Amino acid sequence: MHGNILFELGSLTHLTLFNVEINNLTGILPGSLFNISTLQSLSLVANQLRGHLPKDVGCFLPNLQILIMNSNNFNPMEVHSIYIAT
Repeated sequence: MHGNILFELGSLTHLTLFNVEINNLTGILPGSLFNISTLQSLSLVANQLRGHLPKDVGCFLPNLQILIMNSNNFNPMEVHSIYIAT
């Protein structure tokens, strides 16, 4: 797979797992991704994604248990400053 993650992903309102490890995905994460409140696992490992996550991503993704984002072009300070709801 290659290219951008499509904005339409946000319309998958019952999605619980989104794993796109080791692809050639580029661009920024679409804001619609943070509308999927059922999402429990998000793995974006080894792509060429950039940008940042909302600082309060835990409020938008209250069921998120697994978040793996290494080997991309995200700003490490932004990744480490995420607040996850408990």
